[in-house]
Amino acid sequence: IPPVCNPASGIAVGLATNIPPHNLTEVLNACLALFDNRQLDVSELMSHVRGPDFPFGGIVIGQDGIRDYLTAGKGRVVVRGVVKLEENGRQRSLVISQLPPISKARLKAGIVKAFDDRRLDGLVPDVRDESDTEKGVRIVLDVKRDGDPVQMLNALYRYTDLQLAVSVQMVFLFGQPMLPARQPRQAGMVELLVHYNDHQVDVLRRRAAHDLAGARERLHVVLGLIIGAANAPEIVRIFQAAADRAEAKTQIRGRYNLSEAQAETIAGMTLAQVTRLDASRFANERRALEERIAELEALLADPARQVEAVKAEMREIIAVHGDPRRTVIDPTADATVEVSEVAPSIEVAPVTTVLTADGHLKMVPPDTFRRSTTREYPVI
Repeated sequence: IPPVCNPASGIAVGLATNIPPHNLTEVLNACLALFDNRQLDVSELMSHVRGPDFPFGGIVIGQDGIRDYLTAGKGRVVVRGVVKLEENGRQRSLVISQLPPISKARLKAGIVKAFDDRRLDGLVPDVRDESDTEKGVRIVLDVKRDGDPVQMLNALYRYTDLQLAVSVQMVFLFGQPMLPARQPRQAGMVELLVHYNDHQVDVLRRRAAHDLAGARERLHVVLGLIIGAANAPEIVRIFQAAADRAEAKTQIRGRYNLSEAQAETIAGMTLAQVTRLDASRFANERRALEERIAELEALLADPARQVEAVKAEMREIIAVHGDPRRTVIDPTADATVEVSEVAPSIEVAPVTTVLTADGHLKMVPPDTFRRSTTREYPVI
């Protein structure tokens, strides 16, 4: 997983780092593009990595701060929570459904403090937390009859952490291949992901070399087991005549011209295991090992094939673990300009209308419709 996908923050020896989380799919798509072109400019990079992606969603205001930290590793990003207006009869409520990168408890404490400081006089001084696992985050603030929802939303952004400025400082530890990473350096996204790509190719190369050594070692043992299977009756007699296993191993090694590892493997078996040695099974394993060794040797001899193997692994990670972006990027918004309206809570989404067996008409989300308990009728 690329290091920018998970957030990180801290201070050490005069250097601070604060890295926001990013979307896994976007970052790996950027890595794939950097394999083809290691000199992506920031505009091309932003076609893949649109900006930070916080777990609670939110809205990033503008793109200048994103462009700054993607280019040089340092920038300032303004994030707002998502608030919608619900109207139920005469009651109007501001409902917070997505948060900036802070805890829900901290946000609620900030709202309570704003009430105490008389910054939110147009709202009923009560913070209702209706969040649960089904609805997600839902913090309800009722608007007074003479209150202005737009004015109160601007006050929430101004006096609470519902609008938050995140300072990004992408400081990482760098190092030479096969050596500990000990050099802290501020880096832009392109430099970081190019370094990450090189590291992944190096990891694949070392992993392939390790697998190749293991396959060659196993093939060597299997060749000895094939000889042992072909001479099992005689090996059993050597075991029975020898004073101990060490003597049997020495005789087996000398008679069949085996290596120390091959003779040790056979000498470590019981007589029953020796008699059950299956030459055909070991012949099949030998062919599989030889194919695997040839594949690994070809991989290690071809840098282009190593890159393609890493790219295939990245595509597999995207297919298995990739998910949609949660945080919205609003490139035209300006954090210094007050909002002029509050979005209504009415959502446009597909629904299924069903008539139950007992005569009730229901409107349900498509993914909850079950034919086993309802009957579908045409709309008249």
